[in-house]
Formats: sequence, C-alpha cells, structure tokens
Amino acid sequence: MKRLLISAVLGACMAAPAFAADIVLKAGHDNTVSMPYHLGMVKFKEAVESRTNGKVEVKIYPNAQLGNEMEMIKQILTGSLDMCVTSSSKLVNFIPEIKIFTMPFLFDTPDHLDAAMRSPEVDGVLSSVAGSKGFRVVGAFSAGVRHVLNSKKPLFSMADLKGLKIRVMGNPVHVAAFRAFGANPSPIAYNELYGALQTNVVDGAEAANTNYYGKKFYEVAGYWAQVGWLNIMAPVIMSEKKLKSLPADVQKIVIQAGIEAAEYQRALYIQADKENFGKLLAEGVKVTYMDPTPFREASKQVYDEFLKTDQEKKLLAAIKAAK
Repeated sequence: MKRLLISAVLGACMAAPAFAADIVLKAGHDNTVSMPYHLGMVKFKEAVESRTNGKVEVKIYPNAQLGNEMEMIKQILTGSLDMCVTSSSKLVNFIPEIKIFTMPFLFDTPDHLDAAMRSPEVDGVLSSVAGSKGFRVVGAFSAGVRHVLNSKKPLFSMADLKGLKIRVMGNPVHVAAFRAFGANPSPIAYNELYGALQTNVVDGAEAANTNYYGKKFYEVAGYWAQVGWLNIMAPVIMSEKKLKSLPADVQKIVIQAGIEAAEYQRALYIQADKENFGKLLAEGVKVTYMDPTPFREASKQVYDEFLKTDQEKKLLAAIKAAK
C-alpha cells in the first residue's frame, strides 16, 4: 500500500504537460489522496493522457475541493465539472433507477459486482437511464462491503438486532432494510456518528471495514458483526453532453479507461478492506458472524416496495444474470 500511496500522491501533484493539452477534463471526488477513490482516478488519468499522447489532460480535485457529492453532481449538469465519483445514494436523487445499486444483497460477492459491471445488458440499461438524465456512468468504483457495528453487545443473528438504534444513510431503501431486519434505523449525519455512538444517541451503525477503522468508531463501539448486507457501487459519472462533444477516438479512450480504472479500484478496495480488518482485530474489536440467510429473506419485501418500473426490473434481471 505504501508504494500505491506514493503513486497516488505523485499522481495528484503531477504537473501539467509542458505543452497545453487540447482538451482538459476536470474530475472531482471527496476522498483523500491515499484512498482507493483517488488511486482509481489516478489510474484513469494515466490511461487517458497516455493513450491520447497528451491531447487530453485529466485534472483531479480530491478532498471535496469542488464541493460535496451533491454539489459536484449538479456541477456536472451545469457544465462546470466534467466528472466525479459519487455514491449511488446521492445519485439516486438525479437518476431514480440508480436506487437498485443501494438495494440489500444485490451482489452475492465482489466477483458478482465485477461481472455485472462487465455485462453488456447491464451497461445498456444503465446507459439508457443515465443518458436520459444527462449523465454517463463511465466506471463503477467500490465503496466497500457493509456490516454492523455496535456498542452494546455481540450480534450473532438477525434477531439480536431487534430494538437496536442503528445509524443508516439517509436513504429510504436503507431505512426500510434495517426496519425489515428488526432494528430501529436512524439516518443521522455521518459526521455526527462518532459523538452519537459515544453519547448513546444510537447503539450502532452499518459500515465497511475501511470507515470503521479510519474514523476510529471502534473506540466507542467495539462489536463488529459481519453480514455483508450491502456492497456499495460508487459510480464515476460524466456529463453525457460533454462525452459526446469529444472526438470519437477520445470518447472510446475515456470509456475504456473508465472500465479499466474501475476494475483496478475495486481490486484495490478489496485489498485495503482486508488490511483494515486486520487492523481492527489488532485493536481488539470483537468480531462475530451472522447468518445472512434471514437477512436475505427479510430483504425481499424491500425489493417489492422499491423496484416498481419496468426499467428497474430489467436492470435487476440483468444484474442477477451476470455471474
């Protein structure tokens, strides 16, 4: 990871070419330069600039320099930003069909996510629904597999969640999912979570190894129940108008670079996730494993409630078939 970190920092600080590029693409995200989001975008930058022989320059703005996720998505529509990495939970406000990527147990394994993102059928439906709203999804990064942390007790089964106040993202799908799991979902702001755990405003939260360790939630909630209820897909989006304005050869390079950068980032995230899990064990976190079968069964009502349109059902079928 140290070599990757050095590469990421160098990529972030890379000087502009000695000559002016014909095309400049501005790309933003809200992670630090050491995180997989940034490493993935550096990979994209290197591929595009190399394959266009410097004709295209990709300028990356990390650390939410250009605003938060919602602000960056809006900037893409206004044309002041060309690309950004965002969460499906935020993008659903602009592309309702994207909510399928926030559904519980959508992907069986990380390999299933890879297969779905390589599927022509998934790409066709995704391009159609995103394009109709002015976007193109050029890559699918990972934001991790999610589990459940809490400060009260070890969790061995779904029944142990009953009555616990669990922080979830402000997403109706996630609220409904944890209600179906028997918990009391509480969509408080993420930046308030540490204090909320510390003061018992909430009993726990859903999270990935990376943010559980990185935000030191283990200091105030030392129980970590593995269940893998959600594998978050983080779309790398671009303005459809901007993409189509590029020369045909550059369009192909951008699309292919997006696919390759996403595959690289997802593999990198799996590696980082394993490393962070080891660090959590070293911190003395008490790990348990819950049988996902009852969770999957409870999730069926969430699918029935939220996936209504033909496009959503078509996208779901394409994802499930991509194995």
